[in-house]
Amino acid sequence: MAGQHDKRKHQITVKFPHPTWRQIEKRAEESNETPGQYIRDVVTLNVADVELTAADARIIQERLAAAERRGGMV
Repeated sequence: MAGQHDKRKHQITVKFPHPTWRQIEKRAEESNETPGQYIRDVVTLNVADVELTAADARIIQERLAAAERRGGMV
């Protein structure tokens, strides 16, 4: 349903100075993306080399299970 959070995703709030936000908007426009898409792409690219272990997989599963029990966000 529209407007509901995806339990498989972790939502955060980040505050940027106005000049930085305008730079993000301009770079996103150049990439034909929304600012949110652009930020996700940049962060994803910068953590792509971080290896996840079996312990990380358990942490992720526990967070998803907890979100499911709460019926809300991770």
